[in-house]
Amino acid sequence: MMRLCKLCESIPFESLPAFPQDSYHAGSSGKQHIHHYFRRRDCPDDVATAEAARVVRYHATIDSLREAAVAECDLCTLVLGEAEALLAELNSLEESGLTTPRYSPPNFDMWVTQRPDGGQGLWVISEPSVDRRSGTIMPIAAFAFVVEEDDPFAGFIHGRPVKTTIDSSVLERVRRCVTQCDQEHDGCGARPVGPVPKRLLDLHSSTTENHNTIRLVELGNDSREKYAALSYASEPYISRLESDELVDGAKIPIDSLPKTFQDAILVTRTLGLQYLWIDSLCILGTVTGWQRSSAQAGAIYTNAYLTISATGANNALDGLFFPRVKRKHARVPYRASDGTAGSVLVSSLPLVKEVICTRYMEMKDEPISVGVWSFQERVLSQRVVHFASDQIYIECAQEFVSEDGLRERLRYHNTAEALPVGTKDYGPVATTRSPVSRWFALLWDYARRVPANPADKLTALSNIARAFKPMSDGAVGEYVAGHWTNSLVESLCWQPLKSKPAGDSAAPSWSWASVNGIVGMGFGSGVAHHCLATVDDTDVTLADTGSTFGRVIAGAITLQAPPLIPVLLLQDEELRLGSYVSRRVRVRSEDGSEDGVIVGIDTKDKRHVRPCDVLGGRTLFALVLAETHGDQECARESHDPEGTLHGLLVTPATPSGGDKMRRLGFLVAGAADLGPASLFSTRESVTLV
Repeated sequence: MMRLCKLCESIPFESLPAFPQDSYHAGSSGKQHIHHYFRRRDCPDDVATAEAARVVRYHATIDSLREAAVAECDLCTLVLGEAEALLAELNSLEESGLTTPRYSPPNFDMWVTQRPDGGQGLWVISEPSVDRRSGTIMPIAAFAFVVEEDDPFAGFIHGRPVKTTIDSSVLERVRRCVTQCDQEHDGCGARPVGPVPKRLLDLHSSTTENHNTIRLVELGNDSREKYAALSYASEPYISRLESDELVDGAKIPIDSLPKTFQDAILVTRTLGLQYLWIDSLCILGTVTGWQRSSAQAGAIYTNAYLTISATGANNALDGLFFPRVKRKHARVPYRASDGTAGSVLVSSLPLVKEVICTRYMEMKDEPISVGVWSFQERVLSQRVVHFASDQIYIECAQEFVSEDGLRERLRYHNTAEALPVGTKDYGPVATTRSPVSRWFALLWDYARRVPANPADKLTALSNIARAFKPMSDGAVGEYVAGHWTNSLVESLCWQPLKSKPAGDSAAPSWSWASVNGIVGMGFGSGVAHHCLATVDDTDVTLADTGSTFGRVIAGAITLQAPPLIPVLLLQDEELRLGSYVSRRVRVRSEDGSEDGVIVGIDTKDKRHVRPCDVLGGRTLFALVLAETHGDQECARESHDPEGTLHGLLVTPATPSGGDKMRRLGFLVAGAADLGPASLFSTRESVTLV
């Protein structure tokens, strides 16, 4: 039954104008409901005028919207709910004293467009009441078109209503999606099947009468059977099963297993697969004797037909079939391309993910995104079925899709040499598809993860690094504790955000793995740079000398760089970026500018809330490593008086001094801020540890 006001009845839902995303770029507010799109500076006025002429008008005021909702228009009721949530978030900011033009309320003169990227659905948008820049857009609400599986429009409307519980019909749709992926995606169904793991769970070995047991089997090295692999937040749980060693051929009662394992068995059977790999059941011997960082472990996920991910589970006891929040819907008229009249449901979508769609793929708030080992399992997998807390997502070599109809031609971080035509890398900070840029983008997401064992920070990345080198055809150079030699000077200038000490990770201070938090790497696209420092030697001590990608015990890098510049601590000051408050300090060299140079501190622990507490009493030096220029045309090999310096804040590694230095932070400075150009005309040896 449709209950709509006359305004909503008049909206051409099947032919809404496209959202003008080529003329706008999304801002990042860090909020759930308050978001802005800013008109690109290079967008011609006539283009903006033409786009404005194509809009479909909605309510001109929030009072009009409220009146329609009171009159029981279902769509207006949904939109009003989103508008009220936006206003409530603005009100909370005002109470916190954070009201600025950046967070001005919308004027609620609203119009309707198609969901961005050609998505099936609609956005309700407005303009801010205080417009910081001409042409700013504020999304008010976002909706997906969804229909039931037996609806006449189910053949071309991708989305389905997200049920509060996962039942057999939901799993059957997953099976159909995977089958369609095999049949229609060249990079998925046609890929060769690799060797199977040493042991697998045979899910079809039981008799019909005894379908409640499974059997542990060995298929042999030459077997190429399809199998599924399970990925779950196992770090706190895997040791519980260490004493439960199972002999080959053992029959295992399903009801004796954790809920996640039971659900994974049901999913695997629904997909028509006979074999499943679960680490705790299939590992030979004890868990501690099995190296998750070994090439064998990485191959298990790479060779799997698909990976079942317990994305929303905190541990192996939670299962895969989580209760989902009940969604509200409104029914609206819709006319198919062949003229058939009917209706579809509209389902509310989270604006925080709609505005930056890669947040759907990021899944940073899901439990599986906390630990480090699940990252390599996702990156190395060819196809993943995510049982997330809100709905099911399927990602493959070609696209990322959701139950409610999201279809993005994006691929999560991966080690593929090339992607299918039309598919783009997910990497939110990848500037190009070069191996180095992809590695920097990958670390942006990985570095924030916190291992249960600090020593695993680099170890859990080893299989991805192992695959990166041949994928790049050697272009990245040699692997050095999370860095690559061919981009080492650039990557040494990494900048942390919201970082904390990584604990006893054994990572050297110059490695990003010495902190837990977001790490920005690289100088950015369209920025020419040249290195003022060169690498003389790298010396990394590994727990296993036979594995370049293994656990790091210690590491040192010897550089030929401009002489260390002594600096003194001036002051600390507060930098507020939205809801994030950063602490930064200024340091000054003897011959540098009076204002000094702002430096960022890598970590601040509970004892040292202020950067001055971290640095107080230390001997400090600026170590300049590289210089960037405004654009590619300005590249040069000598010091540029108009350039920007990039380097590190360092301190002697031992109280006695010497040439061994520990990194404390990073610096970005003007060419003359640290002293005259003559400082950069000579080179001295310095070792970072």
